[in-house]
Amino acid sequence: MPRPSLNFGLHFLRFLSATLALVLLVAAARSATGADVVESLASLRAKADKGDPAAQTALGWRHYIGDGVVKNYAEAMKWSLKAAHAGFAGAQYNLGAMYEAGIGLAQDYAAAAQWYRKAAEQGDPDAAYSLGLLHDKGHGVPKSASEAAKWIQKAAEKGDAEAQNQLGELYSRGVGGLPNHVESAKWYLKAAEQNFAEAQANLAGLYAKGSGVKQDIAEALKWWRKAAAQGVAWAQYNLGVAYDKGESVPVDYKEARKWYELAARQGFAEAQCNLAVLYFNGDGVEKDPVEAYKWFTLAARQGVPKAIEDRETVAEKLTVDQLLAGRQRALEFVPRKTDGAPKR
Repeated sequence: MPRPSLNFGLHFLRFLSATLALVLLVAAARSATGADVVESLASLRAKADKGDPAAQTALGWRHYIGDGVVKNYAEAMKWSLKAAHAGFAGAQYNLGAMYEAGIGLAQDYAAAAQWYRKAAEQGDPDAAYSLGLLHDKGHGVPKSASEAAKWIQKAAEKGDAEAQNQLGELYSRGVGGLPNHVESAKWYLKAAEQNFAEAQANLAGLYAKGSGVKQDIAEALKWWRKAAAQGVAWAQYNLGVAYDKGESVPVDYKEARKWYELAARQGFAEAQCNLAVLYFNGDGVEKDPVEAYKWFTLAARQGVPKAIEDRETVAEKLTVDQLLAGRQRALEFVPRKTDGAPKR
């Protein structure tokens, strides 16, 4: 039979904004000082009653997440609003996060943007970043790449690696005009040097294509390797392709299989397809047509054309029992994120 063909297109995906859950985690982390975290509820309340905005902010957040007290969203809003109206940036940011999440109150992007803006105008980098993301999506504010870049850059200039990566993404898409890959590479590099995995992968993509930087596959592999070690699936896939094809490294099917499998287990379809080919041909791994059928099936479910075609080719070579076993393995598959994946 003809050898199933590898799906070799390098991937240059870019990552967008943090999820709402991450927004909340950031707010929780910023809700109080280290001393506030261990301070008794009674002590906090006493300070809050006297008008201490830091205590009011911490007390409001404790009520919001149920830290040492029963969750009470009304109390959370009451104390957060007191501190926010007093001009305390931390409380203003937390209110923005609450409204954006819509947990315990009606989701209101416009209100979220209002409070983020108040905190951002005081120089709060997390608020500036969050406001920029709302502008990028057009949630509660006009959709505007230039406004998004303006606010996200404020956070990026203060060293926020996620903001730096996001700013690189914006420039890669184009801010008020054509993409600016030189500017994009500049911000990706700043974040990558802080070990921000997505930025490392994005920077690698620019080196692989020669966009904004001189094309350098070896440099691309360096940054993809760093990102892959932190669990970025498409970086793992690209490393697999490099070893499979011998791109700036010797052909090494065992190494290709390792990286494909890490990405495939996260549900990355093209890696699943290429891993299936290795199993079918016994390249870098013991030949296993049942395992090949499993991975082709998983990739086919995600619409990879070659996986659909090659799965049928493999199926023709299987016994009924092998075919059933391959289907069962595919049914039992649950994608999982690699430990160590980056978090904000």
